[in-house]
Amino acid sequence: MGEIFALKWSDILYDESLITVRSRLKGGRFRYVPLTPEVAAEFRRYPVVLGADYIFPPKPGAKG
Repeated sequence: MGEIFALKWSDILYDESLITVRSRLKGGRFRYVPLTPEVAAEFRRYPVVLGADYIFPPKPGAKG
């Protein structure tokens, strides 16, 4: 769940059909998850809140 809520719009690589997962791997590397056309279409339909870096921003007042 932490990886999902940490996703940023810049992590979605539409041209490569990948999602960058910025978890703590050895050597500070990233891992990549395939981005299916269906999920890519859903992300494109998702309303981007102006200035929001995160795909799933926390609700106002939520403790992080």
